[in-house]
Amino acid sequence: WQFTTTDGLPEQVVLFSPENYSVDLSTSLTFSWYTPLEILLKAKLRNNIKRNTGKNIIDAISTYWFELTTDPENFTDLIIDTTLTDTTKDVSGLRGSSTYYWRVRAKNENGWGAFCDWWQFSTFPISTPELYSPENTSVDVTIIPVFDWSDAEGAENYSLQVSTDPEFTDPLLDSNAIGGSE
Repeated sequence: WQFTTTDGLPEQVVLFSPENYSVDLSTSLTFSWYTPLEILLKAKLRNNIKRNTGKNIIDAISTYWFELTTDPENFTDLIIDTTLTDTTKDVSGLRGSSTYYWRVRAKNENGWGAFCDWWQFSTFPISTPELYSPENTSVDVTIIPVFDWSDAEGAENYSLQVSTDPEFTDPLLDSNAIGGSE
C-alpha cells in the first residue's frame, strides 16, 4: 500500500451550529463546527497512518480561530478566540434583536488555513417592558416615586428616563444599566 500525505495548511472547517440564517436564537449559544473536510475524509486511513507513522491524523489540527461580529465588513463588536483546541465555543451576553456573523479557521503544524465563509444568525427580539407605576396621567405622585415595570424577555438591564417634556430634551433622570424592575 502506498499513499501521500499533504504537508500543507489545513482545509476550511465546516460550520455546524447555529445553522446559517437561524432566527430568534438565545443570547447565550454554543457554536460548533467539524474539523476540516480533508481531515475527516482521511480519517478512514487513520489506523494505517497511525500504524505507519505513529501520528493520528485527527490530531494534526492543533488550534481553531473563532470570530463573531455584528459587522463582517468593519469588524465592529468583534469577538476573537485563537486558543480553541475543541470544535465548540460557548458565548453569552449577546444582544437581543441583533444579527451576528461567525466563522472559524484551523491551524496545523504548518500554520493557519483559510477562514470558512461567514454564517449569520439573529437573536430573539427583546420585548418592551410594560410600565406599572406610577400610572400614566396620575396626579399627586410622591416627590420620590417608585418606578415599576415588567421584565422584558431577553433584557439584561434597563434604562430609565424621567422628563417634564415629552421630547426628553433635558431629562430630570437619565439612568442606564439598571438591573431589573425598580
